[in-house]
Amino acid sequence: MSRVNDFNRILTAARVKLPGALDTQIKSEMFFVIDEFMKDTDIWWEDIDMPVNTTDKFYDVVPSMGLANSLLEVRDSGDKPISAAMEIPGTIELQTTPAQADTFVAKVGLTVVDPLSNENLPQFPDWILAQYYPVFLNGVLSRMMATLGKPYYSPQGAVFHGKNFVAGKSQAMVNSGRKNKSGGQTWRFPKFA
Repeated sequence: MSRVNDFNRILTAARVKLPGALDTQIKSEMFFVIDEFMKDTDIWWEDIDMPVNTTDKFYDVVPSMGLANSLLEVRDSGDKPISAAMEIPGTIELQTTPAQADTFVAKVGLTVVDPLSNENLPQFPDWILAQYYPVFLNGVLSRMMATLGKPYYSPQGAVFHGKNFVAGKSQAMVNSGRKNKSGGQTWRFPKFA
């Protein structure tokens, strides 16, 4: 199934439940819903090579797509964890200056960002859209049904779809922790064990 078809499925379902809503409104809310989903779940991430030197503790990381939102981990070339933080998204601060030049790998959680696609839709991996489009639909419906003065205003509908959106985010975090393996464990033995 193509990305545009998945987005169109969300738009079509939203139009049915939101009489009078414009596609531009739905797409705008969809951006915020997907952004919240990505930030809360960290299921979209990228390993970014980060050349380090002996004179600096701050390093900018630029993902291939999206915006760096959270730092999941940093490892040195020997796969040893390195203490680091990312107070400003996209800028990693190492706890200590490296003793020698090396290439660290930063695992960074990502979220959507402008520019949008030609269809004015957020860009992110197709598999996330294919797997979680019902969750995104619930988020859009919740946000839009909470809008006062609109013909689709429904406090009960907003609460119902909001709960489904939160449950979908929780399930996405569980799936990610299990590496999408059905019935898999959410934890594993540390490497030193």
